[in-house]
This record gives sequence, structure tokens and C-alpha cells, in this order.
Amino acid sequence: MTWATKFFVTFFALVDLVMLVVVTTAAAGTVDLPHDRGILWWLLPLNLLLHLTAASLIGGHRVTREPVAWIAAALTLILISATGTMLSDSWRLPPYLPAWLLWGAVFTLGLFAVTLAWRIWIGQWQMAPAEDEEA
Repeated sequence: MTWATKFFVTFFALVDLVMLVVVTTAAAGTVDLPHDRGILWWLLPLNLLLHLTAASLIGGHRVTREPVAWIAAALTLILISATGTMLSDSWRLPPYLPAWLLWGAVFTLGLFAVTLAWRIWIGQWQMAPAEDEEA
């Protein structure tokens, strides 16, 4: 794996995490639910925790086929898509683009990048040796 690939994947993963924080914070600050009493602010640590948990389960030292990893990834995407959909109620989207589909697609790519970055930095993928180096 080249340094450029490692940089791009890490950059995209960080952009996803920053976007997750911005979307969740904006949704918690703008959505007015009856009787919420600040419960929406718990979405921020929950979304971050689920994102990193899913990335660590799927992108760990080896690819897992455990159902808990895929359930965690699905729960992560459902929760962040619901959070983005709550935020999207503040402005009009085109009628052909449902909000849950938009946020689901964006954060699916982001979770994939976070998982790859986790695998690159913590998992088993290592940098390929240069041509003049020995493996």
C-alpha cells in the first residue's frame, strides 16, 4: 500500500468523523422534539462510539464473519442516517432524493473509509516495502 493511498483513506475517514460530529451536533441543536430534555445530545457520543466500534470489529486484525460486527455496522448506519434525516427536515431536498438515502449513502462510504483506516493503522495491513528494500 502506498503512502498516497494511506493518506487518502485516512483523510477521507477523518472527514467522515468530522462530518459525523457536525451533522449530529446540528441535528441535536436544531431539531425540536417534544419532551427531548437534551437527550439528542447523547447521539454524538453514541454515533462516534458506534462508528469506531464497527470499524474495529470489521477492520480488526482479520476480517470477521461474526454477526455482531455486521449488526454493529447496520446499527451505526441506521442511527447516523436517522440523525441526518432529522437534520434534513430543516431544509427542502429534491423530491427524488429521500433524506435517509442521501445520508445512508454518504455515511456508508464514510464508515467504509473509517474501517479501512482502522485496518491500515491498527489492523494487519502494512506498508508495502519499497523495491530496493527487503520484505
